[in-house]
Amino acid sequence: MAQQDDDGLGRSRQEGRRDAGTPWSDELREHRDLETLKADSEAVRRQAGGLDPGEDQDAWRDRVTRRIVAQRAKFPELPQVDLVRDARRAVVPVIRGELLLRSDVKADGTLWALLQDYGTAEDVVELDSRLVRLRSSLPARRLQALARFVRERGYEASVNHVTPLGPLLKGEGGPEQTKATLGFPLALLEQQPWGHVTVAVVDTGVVRDERDDGWVTGLRAPDASNADPLDEIPLDGLLDVGAGHGTFAAGVVQQVAPMANLLVLRAIRSDGIGDEVDVAVKIVEAVRTADPDAPLVINLSLGAETLDDQPLLAIEVALEIAHEVHRDCMVVAAAGNSGSTRPCFPAASRDVVAVAALDADLQPTSWTNRGFWVDCAVVGEGILSTYVPGHESTLADFSPETWDAPDPWALWSGTSFAAPQVAAAVARRASEVGCTTHEALAWLFAQSPRVPDVGRVLRLLPGTPVT
Repeated sequence: MAQQDDDGLGRSRQEGRRDAGTPWSDELREHRDLETLKADSEAVRRQAGGLDPGEDQDAWRDRVTRRIVAQRAKFPELPQVDLVRDARRAVVPVIRGELLLRSDVKADGTLWALLQDYGTAEDVVELDSRLVRLRSSLPARRLQALARFVRERGYEASVNHVTPLGPLLKGEGGPEQTKATLGFPLALLEQQPWGHVTVAVVDTGVVRDERDDGWVTGLRAPDASNADPLDEIPLDGLLDVGAGHGTFAAGVVQQVAPMANLLVLRAIRSDGIGDEVDVAVKIVEAVRTADPDAPLVINLSLGAETLDDQPLLAIEVALEIAHEVHRDCMVVAAAGNSGSTRPCFPAASRDVVAVAALDADLQPTSWTNRGFWVDCAVVGEGILSTYVPGHESTLADFSPETWDAPDPWALWSGTSFAAPQVAAAVARRASEVGCTTHEALAWLFAQSPRVPDVGRVLRLLPGTPVT
């Protein structure tokens, strides 16, 4: 390891990492002055400490998870969540009373009749009726057993898993304030107008009010269907625990690929809770909205460790449709923040690029998931990006902060903010040279060394070094 500079922030080590893949390194280099960087480093140190695996942190996340679920119970019109402990004693959130099945199960008349005795079945038409949702009064454990019974008879089945954000099992605490900002690269836009490539961000949506600094503007749908309400569950004058997650991820994409056509879709509520069917529907919406003749990269900064370590069935159906409908579509997903080797889906699914997180020294963080199923890793600790105005809730942060309109920025850590860097880098390379998304990814990997359990190590955004 190279010797540190006198500033104590490892800048000389950053200069020595040229072999880790540095496309567009001059453009994406560290820009903060020393005073700001030191303050940010301390904030990220506290933030990263909250991500580290351990009994205390696991207990804290468990308490927060239960509070979020209890809070949602006050809104009976929303899908409710059950928390189930799996064989490893890990808590897995599932949507109450829902079983998902491949529609081919209807071909088995006896089995189909039996299933209908347990509830009301409906086709998910947004997924071309390839998926059936069975609504039942059975408890989650019984539905899990029923899914196993169906699988033993040769048909795919699963409970409907929650695909959570924020402290709800993903391990992310809240963002931290910073004085740092970034100027929008208008000059780069004028040099290389290549907006025909689309990056779709399926997340909590985008901030409703336009910013003045040029970032994440013009992304809200005319009907505001992709607007992040920020304060909804509950309506208490505070930012919900998942608020701003999609806006932050979209800002990460724009930093790496400012000229890409950015499509933001809302599949996750502002309390950080969504389910695999909602996400699957938005994946299909993305492929049917984007230009079918231009590259498309879909970013999923979400995921779940499932009850039986089975892929998320609804998202598997969506991926199948996506590759049938769009000739050049790539899906990139966050590997998760549990600090384990257990597969996190959809990142661990076939044909999905799984992204782990590194610290600013390009070392795997203690909290990132890792394993044979992880494809690559980028810095995911202390990422700077666009945020939303509002006052933070104490639910996810013991020291809540306030972000002022119109142009707030924040620091956040997690694989949720590593994945969009890779999605954007693939889109950028595909546009710059006119190649496919898979050719672009292969080029990125060719620039980068391979590290056991985290795959190819790339350097894109600098993150924040922790002292």
